[in-house]
Amino acid sequence: MAFECLQCGECCSYLGQVHTLVREISEIEFLVRNEYTNEENIVKLDPDKTEWYKDKSIYDKWPEACPFLRADPKTPGRICCSVHLTRPDMCRSYGCWRILIKTPEGKIKGRIMGPHFLRTEDKDLKKLWDEKIRNIKAPTQKAFDDAAFEILKNSGYSIQD
Repeated sequence: MAFECLQCGECCSYLGQVHTLVREISEIEFLVRNEYTNEENIVKLDPDKTEWYKDKSIYDKWPEACPFLRADPKTPGRICCSVHLTRPDMCRSYGCWRILIKTPEGKIKGRIMGPHFLRTEDKDLKKLWDEKIRNIKAPTQKAFDDAAFEILKNSGYSIQD
């Protein structure tokens, strides 16, 4: 399954827990910290996205979104990084998944992107996700993941996070 970005925003919908805004250096330049590594980076708004940054409505849908995730006002449904050109290394290396779902032989069958979004071309995995995993009620992300992983493993899949 070749990677193709859908610009759906799911991958960064919870990254506000990872990237925190330390301070605003200027109207277009910010110091951010990775809360896992304590690494700090200076990022700048992309020249074509400076006006986007003012619109904070993304947090209505995703309260834990990355501080720089924004909806494209010209293309409904398109969600983009407003600091894409200067984004931190973690973001540059991010493969738009937090969990890979594999066969026992190691073939990738799907990706969990964001908190609860599955990307797959496999009809059986999609059916399993829709029927048994998508609507798991769990108090935390870890509890959701644990329940989902148990179902996946019992169905013959392995996971890589």
